[in-house]
Order: sequence, then structure tokens, then C-alpha cells
Amino acid sequence: MKTFLLAAAATLSLAVALPAAAGSLTATGPNGGTYMGSRTCSNADSARTCYGNGTYTGPAGRTSTRSGTSVLTQDGWNYNGTVTRPSGRSFQTTVTRKR
Repeated sequence: MKTFLLAAAATLSLAVALPAAAGSLTATGPNGGTYMGSRTCSNADSARTCYGNGTYTGPAGRTSTRSGTSVLTQDGWNYNGTVTRPSGRSFQTTVTRKR
């Protein structure tokens, strides 16, 4: 279980750190887990907003999902999202970075 959650967290971090752009991503980890996600972005005034969601399936077939919104402005970056574990429990994630 720890390995699954660590892999899901690493994949989530990778997905969040990618540059803002519309499209989809599919990746397979070294242990056979897969991540499939997509995002759409829009520009408004002086901010770029992206919404993304994805599903991570571990090598044993257990699934975790994530969805969230990131906003990039001249002042910094903010991400607010939800991760749902294979058990069905969800938790909120918020990350803020100032320039």
C-alpha cells in the first residue's frame, strides 16, 4: 500500500509540475503502474487557468484519481485539487508558490 501511495504521489507531482498546456498524458512506471490524465487551459486577463484530472492504476490494479485547478499569475502559482485513494477516501491538496 505504501508503494502504491508513494507512486501515486510521485505521479501526481509530475502531472502538476508539467507546463500549462491542453492535452493528455499517458505514462507507465517502472513497476507497471500507469497514469492517464488530461487538462485544458484558458487565458483570461493576466492569469492562465488549467483544469486537469487523471487516474493512476498501480501494478496490482488498484486505482487512485486526482482532479484540480492551477492558476498562474504574475504574482505566483496556485494549485487546488482532490485526490481519491483506492479505498474511496479523498483528501484536498493546496499548493501556493509566490514569485
